[in-house]
Parts: sequence; structure tokens; C-alpha cells
Amino acid sequence: MRSMTLPIRNARLFLALLILGSGVGLAPLIALDADPFSWKQFLGAYTVDTDLSISKDDGVMSVSFGDMVTYTIEATNLGPDPSTGATVSDTFPSPDLSGCSWTCSGMGGGSCPTGPVSGDINASVDLPVGATVTFLATCTVSMSANGMVITNTATIAAGPGEIDASSGNNTASDTDTMVVPVELMTFQVD
Repeated sequence: MRSMTLPIRNARLFLALLILGSGVGLAPLIALDADPFSWKQFLGAYTVDTDLSISKDDGVMSVSFGDMVTYTIEATNLGPDPSTGATVSDTFPSPDLSGCSWTCSGMGGGSCPTGPVSGDINASVDLPVGATVTFLATCTVSMSANGMVITNTATIAAGPGEIDASSGNNTASDTDTMVVPVELMTFQVD
């Protein structure tokens, strides 16, 4: 029986014993040395731990009937593992907003459907650690908007088999006050 000395970092000693005991040899150990995510994949029973976050803003505080608003929605993966197949969703409030369409672009390796796409956002995105995807959604404030405020909310959900350890930053909302132009107001004079 041969004996050997292995460096002890992370789970290497455990994995080395597992590999040697299975007769696989050291080739997988050497191949997995640099990437901690690969260690998890190699072990087979692992979870993908992410911290996904989302932000949303249209850059204005008030809107009026017929205004066009553009929402910037940014989704980011703060790590520690990459996220594959996370879902970004935004159901634009009806009847307040109409004619919505959106595009998306990625930074830092992030990927998403580029668009343009009409309607609500329900998009699968891939986010390596530190990556961002940015959606630009343009909508018109409908003439039938019936509230004093318009609140629009976007969410991000982890992909299949992933765990988001900090779900408190997975929802973002933008709220604008409706301003009715004087020419649209009706007055009753006694």
C-alpha cells in the first residue's frame, strides 16, 4: 500500500481520499484544483449558493397621462457561485401602463434575451459571479390610468437547484405620483 502527502486546503484531503479509495486516481483532483465550483460539481451532491439582487428606477418621481417612461432594471449576482437560469419578472401594471416593450444586455458575462420584446418581462438569465444584466423597459402612461400612484415591481428568482441565501434583495419597486394636467381637470361651479 502506497502512502502520499497532499496539501490540505478546502476539501482536498477528503476528496483525495475519496478519489484514491474509488480507484479513479489523481487526474480529477488535479483538474479541479483551481475552481472551487468544480469541487462541488465533482462531489455530485452540492448546492449552488447565490446572492441575486435586483434594482429598478425610471428616473422620475411623477408622471402624467400619455407620458413615456423608461424603467432601468438591473439584476446582479453577488456570489459566491454562478447562477444559471435565474428568472427576472416584471408584470407591468394594467391599466396604468400600456404598450410596454423591453430590451436587455449583459455585462461581466451576464446573458439575457436581447429583444426587443413586447409585453411583460419573464426572462431566463445567466449570471456569473459579479455579472449584471440590464433591462430597459419603455411604457406609456395610459389615459385610463386610475390611481394616484403607479407602482411597478420587478423580481428575480434563483435558477433550478440554486439557493439564494439573501432573498431580501430579490424585489424592487418604482413608484410615481400621477399628476393630472389642469386641462384635464373638471370643475363644478355653483
